[in-house]
Amino acid sequence: MKYLFKMPVKTILLFLFCLIMIPNASFGKDTLKLLIWEGYSPPEQIKIFKALIKKKYGKEIELEISHNISGIQDFYDAIRTNSEEKLYHIISPAHNFIKDSRFGCIRNKLIMPVNLQNIPNYKKIIPQLQKADYITDDKGNVYGVPMAHGPYGLAYNTKYFKSPPTSWNIFGNPEYKNRYTISSDYYEANVYIVALSAGLRGEDLYNYQKLRQNNITSRIEVLARNAHSFWDSVDTADDLQGLALATSWGFSFNELRRRGEVWKMVEPVEGTTGWVDNFLMSSKLKKNPFLKTVAEEWMNFALSPDYQVNVVVRQLMSDPVNLMIKNRLTREEVEHHHLDDPNYFHEKRWLWPVFKSKRERNALKKIWYDATKSLKQKDEKKI
Repeated sequence: MKYLFKMPVKTILLFLFCLIMIPNASFGKDTLKLLIWEGYSPPEQIKIFKALIKKKYGKEIELEISHNISGIQDFYDAIRTNSEEKLYHIISPAHNFIKDSRFGCIRNKLIMPVNLQNIPNYKKIIPQLQKADYITDDKGNVYGVPMAHGPYGLAYNTKYFKSPPTSWNIFGNPEYKNRYTISSDYYEANVYIVALSAGLRGEDLYNYQKLRQNNITSRIEVLARNAHSFWDSVDTADDLQGLALATSWGFSFNELRRRGEVWKMVEPVEGTTGWVDNFLMSSKLKKNPFLKTVAEEWMNFALSPDYQVNVVVRQLMSDPVNLMIKNRLTREEVEHHHLDDPNYFHEKRWLWPVFKSKRERNALKKIWYDATKSLKQKDEKKI
């Protein structure tokens, strides 16, 4: 310290200024960086989690959270980068991202296995999601945890229907031409719902030959041509407001209700395709054992009853993965999320397939392109 007083005044002032500008992490706060879908990190839950870490480990942490996701490529870029500034420790993609041939997250060691002993709430989740094939390697290592699931669903505005629609074929009804919106970038999910409406099931939903034989291209052309608009990535209240129908994740329903529109999701007779969102850890966390521990604490926290009820069910209106929360839900919520039917997830939700070759994906992309190539840009959004 005595050397400090021998320095010129300008040098001392510069030194003190630099100390002020150093981030909190330099004073003992570790920072966990998350690139996750909007809604998965409500401020009140972040506050609870940080207090939990402080109490358990005696250390304060910071969470740097970004929702700047335009597509799944952003998740890939966030964990493979060598830039500390652009790197994220946790991402929240859907199940079909992990073993997608374009990314190979496990094969290329971009993500790391979790220690399930650090995630006791894992034992409470849907049995079919415990050590599911999409998230495990051939040695049985688990590379993340599911935290919510839901449909690429058929949503309807209750003020336009005396009774809920019952089939995906509702989009072909001339009465609803220019009165619905669908996803612009989840083209494969659009192919699946048209395939379901044509009577295909299971693996036939993405079997190129089966799709061609059932004239799916012309059906998709009708679906796209008659749409009012196309929403990007996640549907918002602005996308759905005033319309009669939509394909939707359901995240926008609370905001629509605040605006005076009651939207609901329906279970079409043909079934519903769906997603499972997961928290995955970048393999770069191997270099920071404490942050890896905090990341696993976050995963366990996301599976807790409080998070599953207050965030997944009541804020996002998605389906919870923790089956031990029924006593904290209303009867309507239990029925809506099928928690009284232990076989629902296994028997009635068609999870999107994992494309393990470029050829499989390109086949579906070609079907969508052939059906929509002649359409003009609509609602200032690209198909």
